[in-house]
Amino acid sequence: MPETVVEVQNVTRCYGKLCAVQDLSLTVEKGESFGFLGPNGAGKTTTIKMLTGFIRPDSGTIRVMGHDMARDDIEAKRRIGLVPDEYGLYDDLTAADHLRFYGRLLGMPQSDREAAIERSLKLVELTEQTNNKTKGFSHGMRQRLVIAQALMHGPAILFLDEPTTGLDPVGAKEVRDLIKKMTAGGMTLFISSHLLFEVQEMCRSVAVINRGRLLKKDTIANLSNVLKDKIGRQLFLMLQNPEKPVYDAIAAVAGVEGISVEGPAYKIRVRSPEVQFEVPKAAVDAGGRILAFYEVNPSLEDVFIDLVGVGK
Repeated sequence: MPETVVEVQNVTRCYGKLCAVQDLSLTVEKGESFGFLGPNGAGKTTTIKMLTGFIRPDSGTIRVMGHDMARDDIEAKRRIGLVPDEYGLYDDLTAADHLRFYGRLLGMPQSDREAAIERSLKLVELTEQTNNKTKGFSHGMRQRLVIAQALMHGPAILFLDEPTTGLDPVGAKEVRDLIKKMTAGGMTLFISSHLLFEVQEMCRSVAVINRGRLLKKDTIANLSNVLKDKIGRQLFLMLQNPEKPVYDAIAAVAGVEGISVEGPAYKIRVRSPEVQFEVPKAAVDAGGRILAFYEVNPSLEDVFIDLVGVGK
């Protein structure tokens, strides 16, 4: 049985008459890279604040490694690392001095603190910057230092809120690569982001919420397959000779429900997996010369739009 790191049961949090989170239940397992998604105002920030102990729910329970956030909050918080969406660094402190200061705030003994500084900077690949002041750091390096800071005490789970916001493409890739490296090392991550392509790259499982309620929680692969069964399969066909007889032959295949054409590229929607093998055969029989052919799986963005809708 997988070990549960975070367990949320029937959690609700309201501000006056507005309920930001309503009857939310979910679990995060050890070693899981977990994406937490929802449109603006869905309740993501309120949820993260509750999970990390900044605010308390009106009802329901939150446990971190079995410790109740309401009754045993000190022990629960000791097992949490947090990388917020907004943070501050002291420009005149070195990378090591930042972590040393944070270690003191955590009450870490000096010997443990120095070992944690070395370990954390190595993990985020900032060892060469140990004694350099952060005023010369790029945005990506600063974000990696904040991640190192959150890892100082060896948390059971690391929460990352919009970890690549404000970074240029190089810095964003550095952070994504670091997150994938941490996941490969068995670390448990809880990632909130509006960049769905990044979540698809970094996470195996996701939860989608809207208006404070959980819509779905599953692996990305399972959610994609469910949507595929719902809307049909989409095939991509690239032809060297995109001529009308080839189009007509494909359109005549039983089970083809739609075709869109952009130059030599055909996007073909079919209902059943059996039909997809008939499509290239029909194209070749009609004289088509195929350059590429494959099935296009629904992306996480497709899943998100199907669950949340546009403008809802």
